[in-house]
Amino acid sequence: MPDETQSDNAAPPAWMRNPKIIAVLVVFFIPAALYLIWKHPEWNTKKKQVWTGVSVALFAVMAIAVSQKEKAVLNTIVEADQLWQQDEQEDAVDKYRKLLESDFSLIPEDERPRLFRRVIDFDAEGGDRDEARKMIALAKLYGVSVSLETSQAKALRDEMAEEEAIARASSRSESSAGGSSDGVSKLAALQRIVDKLGDFPGELAGRTERQKFTDELGAMISRFKKIPLDVAQSPDKAKAIVELFVEKIEGTFSHDTYNQLEEIIAEIIQDLRNR
Repeated sequence: MPDETQSDNAAPPAWMRNPKIIAVLVVFFIPAALYLIWKHPEWNTKKKQVWTGVSVALFAVMAIAVSQKEKAVLNTIVEADQLWQQDEQEDAVDKYRKLLESDFSLIPEDERPRLFRRVIDFDAEGGDRDEARKMIALAKLYGVSVSLETSQAKALRDEMAEEEAIARASSRSESSAGGSSDGVSKLAALQRIVDKLGDFPGELAGRTERQKFTDELGAMISRFKKIPLDVAQSPDKAKAIVELFVEKIEGTFSHDTYNQLEEIIAEIIQDLRNR
């Protein structure tokens, strides 16, 4: 009677019979490892059973370790939530941040947006723009949609989105001859400033609200200034920018931030005259 390890079929490729490859699969993909173990043409039943036993035992150990780690992550979330409720937000955010950066895959999917929101809102409201930007980028990398609550966080998110749009537009314009993408981006940025000015705080607004508005407007003007514009290549867009400024902004507001905007428009007007 032929040995059970023998077959009339052709032997599998050498790499499929390599014990080192099978050992790697035992760690990372046990189903494939078990398949190769029992298809190995040179191993007898006893050896296959030993390898199977080791694979199953290792799988059990890894499953237990992952389960314990998941429980630890859940416990950390509960602890952080308790700190948050006790107005110890800084300590809570430290715990949230470590989880998001180190154990993201173990965080329940429905909890991820909440943790990101608390960290980003806390950082942005506290003035730590770099950390807030880092976490916004991380959330985007992981594909987590975050509904931010603080105005500072929302403004920072919009700023990053606009920077990305500017970078894309610049890239497109570098690869094309027209260069109109930058003009479109700059015109759109000015329109957003016009829309923002429409929400100018009224006389009854408090000092904090007025300062918040001024800071956000200043950031928008700063981004507007950074958008490149080649007036020689996009004269129509440059003229549209000047016309929008004259029609909607000029003479309507008087403030340091307005003066900054006026200087930018003056440069565009000078470039139009010199072309």
